[in-house]
Amino acid sequence: MVKKVINKIVMQIFETFLNLMKIEKKEPSQLFLSEIYKAFTCIPYENATKIINKITREEKFRLPERLLTDYFEYGTGGTCFSLVYTLFKLLQYFKFDSYMVLADRLYGTNTHAAVMVECGNKVFLLDPGFLVPEPLTIPPENIFLNYFLPMNELIIHNEDNHIRVSTIRNGLTSFRYLIKNRAVPEREFFSAWDSSFEFKMINDLFITKLTPDSQIYLRETRVEIITATERKKYIINDNFSYEISKIFGISQKIIEDLIKCHPLKK
Repeated sequence: MVKKVINKIVMQIFETFLNLMKIEKKEPSQLFLSEIYKAFTCIPYENATKIINKITREEKFRLPERLLTDYFEYGTGGTCFSLVYTLFKLLQYFKFDSYMVLADRLYGTNTHAAVMVECGNKVFLLDPGFLVPEPLTIPPENIFLNYFLPMNELIIHNEDNHIRVSTIRNGLTSFRYLIKNRAVPEREFFSAWDSSFEFKMINDLFITKLTPDSQIYLRETRVEIITATERKKYIINDNFSYEISKIFGISQKIIEDLIKCHPLKK
């Protein structure tokens, strides 16, 4: 009985998401997939809520109902695991053939996650945690595919059931992560998610946002804005919660709660 109630609540939240984003509900298609994903990328990548939850020992995993209702109310988001799990469940609800995958980054195995979607005889990579702005078509095996995005060039290489993702900026190629292209059971996904609370990066506040012409990064008090032609860096010295709210749309209350339990580094 409880499970049915929870499912009904989640269904209502997913329908609310569509309505708030002004997306017409349709049968699964590449257009509908792009509309949902583009709207979903409005949700910020942030670990403020993760830091707060770890210190206050509140609800550990930010499940779809919590992540989306908090986004509606406070403008918060989540890190890659909570974003991916929410996107996966959202796409499942709207009948897309999708699955979650884990990926290895330079600092460890199973340290990143993404969603794969099979739609219209193609397979797409959706990665909200890496600020990928649109669903990316996965190329045939042993083929490289280059995507020219507003801020950089993305290279996807499909090799032996693995998908290698790299970026090119100013002529320099950088490896980003390696996806193991198999559907990950939820138990395994949650195990990797649980391990993410021990990542060193959780010790620093980190927020990112994608706009039509820029990527905005915050690490503690340092802001970096990247466009196709330049990088701008500065430090927020005063009115921190106000400035973060103005830049990222996150409620000042959340940032003030964070500061109470996480002294910021200059």
